[in-house]
Amino acid sequence: MEDILAPLITFILVIASSVIKSHRDKGNEQTKKVTTTRKTINSQSKQSSNTKFERAGDKIKESEKKQLANLQKELNRFSQQSDDFSHRKLKQSEDDLDRLKVSQTANHVTKKDHLDVKKHLTRNNLARTIVMSEVLGQPRSKKPYRMLNR
Repeated sequence: MEDILAPLITFILVIASSVIKSHRDKGNEQTKKVTTTRKTINSQSKQSSNTKFERAGDKIKESEKKQLANLQKELNRFSQQSDDFSHRKLKQSEDDLDRLKVSQTANHVTKKDHLDVKKHLTRNNLARTIVMSEVLGQPRSKKPYRMLNR
C-alpha cells in the first residue's frame, strides 16, 4: 500500500498544481481585461472631461464678451447722461443768473415797500414776536431772575 500511496500523492499534487495554475491564468486574463477596460474608461473620461473643460472655457469666454459689451453700453449711456447733466446744469445756472438779474432790478423798485415798518407794528404782531422770542430763545434755567440784595 505504501507503494501505491507515494505515486498517488504525487499524481494528486501534479493535478492540483495544474488546476491552480490554470485558475491563476484565468485570473490574470480577467485582471488584464479589467485593467484594459479601466484604461479605456479613464482615457474616455479624460477626453470627455477635457472636452467639458474646453466647453466650459468657451462658455466663460462668451459670457466675458457679453459682460464687456454690456459694460461698454452702460459706460456709453452714463457718459451721455453725464454730458446731458452737465449741459442741463450749465443751462440751469445761466437761467438762474438771468433770474437773479431780473429779481435784482425788481428789488430796486420794491425796496420802498419792504421798508414800510409801520404796517407790521401792530399790537397782535408785537405780541406774536414776544411769544416767539420766548419759544425760540434760551430756556429760563439758563437766565434766572436776579434779585438785588440790599
